[in-house]
Amino acid sequence: MSAIIFDTLRYAKKLKAVGVDEQQAEVQAEALADIIDDQLATKQDLKETELALIKEMKELEFELKREMATNKLDVVRWVVGSSMALMSAMFVMLRFFPSS
Repeated sequence: MSAIIFDTLRYAKKLKAVGVDEQQAEVQAEALADIIDDQLATKQDLKETELALIKEMKELEFELKREMATNKLDVVRWVVGSSMALMSAMFVMLRFFPSS
């Protein structure tokens, strides 16, 4: 994650100015700085995540199209094979069991 600049001294001074104890103001400022450093995302972080997701989606799209083409070929093979088997069975039936 990219760094977000948070002025803990300025924040602590603002807390002290409204009557918060100095030690408590410093602890709150440090705690807030830790939260900002650990949990907030910057615009750059979001952009990097977006680009990574777009790349992954394009890879998945390519893989899906490839699998669909393979499945289509399998279906065509199955239909052709089944048709040939059916025609062969009909030929055998007509050859060995002719109609009167």
